Amino acid sequence: MDLVAIHNKQIIANGTLHCEGIYWENTAELKIFVDPDYRSKGIGTQLFMLLIKEGLQKQFKKIIVRYKTNNFSFNKILEYYSIRPETIYNYIAENKMFNESKLMNIATINIEDWKKRFEFYNLFFKD
Repeated sequence: MDLVAIHNKQIIANGTLHCEGIYWENTAELKIFVDPDYRSKGIGTQLFMLLIKEGLQKQFKKIIVRYKTNNFSFNKILEYYSIRPETIYNYIAENKMFNESKLMNIATINIEDWKKRFEFYNLFFKD
């Protein structure tokens, strides 16, 4: 599933939920990017919740996310929903083209543990 947020005919955010390249059954990877000018406005949270709802509908059991360790916005989403990753792997991602590196996390989230937190979505997004 791919989602985009558009403002003034420009894409300001996108999110994906996919299982290409994932070798574990019932597992998907969730990716979200929000343009820096539009962060802290709830767009990422909405994309996250819609993608999680899609994952629940497709009966995924685990979601993999990658994010910068100091990504305040994503850490805030996890905290707001009391989401505790079951595993977190820290690594340093290096971009040789720009000669930079950043500390990253890869985390797995067991969405079966907290699917009831998203039940209210059924009130708004009926199939």
